Amino acid sequence: MASRVSNNFRLLLATKVVDFANDTFKIILMQEGFVFNPDTHDLLANVSASEDDRVYVTWSNTSWTAAAGDIGPACGAIIYDDTVVNDPLVGFIDFLGSYTEPDGGIATIANIKVSI
Repeated sequence: MASRVSNNFRLLLATKVVDFANDTFKIILMQEGFVFNPDTHDLLANVSASEDDRVYVTWSNTSWTAAAGDIGPACGAIIYDDTVVNDPLVGFIDFLGSYTEPDGGIATIANIKVSI
């Protein structure tokens, strides 16, 4: 997996708008064909049309259970800060391909790390 950080997120960290210790972060899977742009994808509203599914992030392994149908195909995942106004994006985890979890299965993203 490859990861990229939103350029706006770097600014929010530098100006202490984002607080990793206390903010609530969420993650959404992105539909196949989504292409992350670190310059223009800075808020959840900029990417939500390509959302596949979402889950809360605890900065450990994050998983989705496929119930009532498959999850995906997904090309990656977006992490965003749900505490800050307008839900700024942290960045994108690129799956480097298309991923589908069949009905009844569990999709997991393990060892989530953000490098700034």
